[in-house]
Amino acid sequence: MSAAVSDASAVFLDYATMGPGDVNAASLRACLPNLNILEDTHQQEIAARIEAATFVFTNKLRIGAREMARAPALRFIGAAATGIDNVDLAAARERGIAVCNIRDYCTQSVAQHVIAMMLSLTQQLAGYHREVSTGGWGRSGQFCLFDYPIRELSGRKFGVIGYGVLGRAAARVAEALGMQILISARPDGTDTVPPGRVGFRELLREADVISLHCPLTAQTRDLIGAAELAQMKSDALLINTA
Repeated sequence: MSAAVSDASAVFLDYATMGPGDVNAASLRACLPNLNILEDTHQQEIAARIEAATFVFTNKLRIGAREMARAPALRFIGAAATGIDNVDLAAARERGIAVCNIRDYCTQSVAQHVIAMMLSLTQQLAGYHREVSTGGWGRSGQFCLFDYPIRELSGRKFGVIGYGVLGRAAARVAEALGMQILISARPDGTDTVPPGRVGFRELLREADVISLHCPLTAQTRDLIGAAELAQMKSDALLINTA
């Protein structure tokens, strides 16, 4: 470790937003002995808390040009998650501040969450839980209740928009359930569709479940709106864990 790094001021602004065991504070302090770990920081407190820092870590807070301008020594912003849309990348580039995120973060957890939501919706768990809690199921004379239709997933089409590590993981589990996998080409408005992919509009029309796994960028902002929803099947599911 260089003396410059060991002497540098560092701060983790919102450590409490990390799940138990997600980040090892001792390992961070081994690299940055002067690291100040804060459990929570309000948005309006950021500028004051990073003004002397060279290294800043955050999970949920937004760090923009105004906050960076108050921190002349700042050289590194670490986003403790996959997404970095909470950091003004243009302002960071202009000031020579490196921005780093965590790639392939919580892959199995994200895939598991996608499938959990898909199953919850197709099995109508919320509706039937409510019927059990309020006595509706017990009042049924046939010992069964068909108030909420259930669909089997086998043979249905699972569409993935954003086929990176997370999208692939979700697709593997969906395929294990017997679903057909549709992988969207980049929704950039061109007609070029690589082998093994389908066009974005075609995926909207064909998929029974659409799972979003693309980062929020200028190209993906407002990716799904009224026009896109209108092209989807009336009973399709849209799951956004991006």
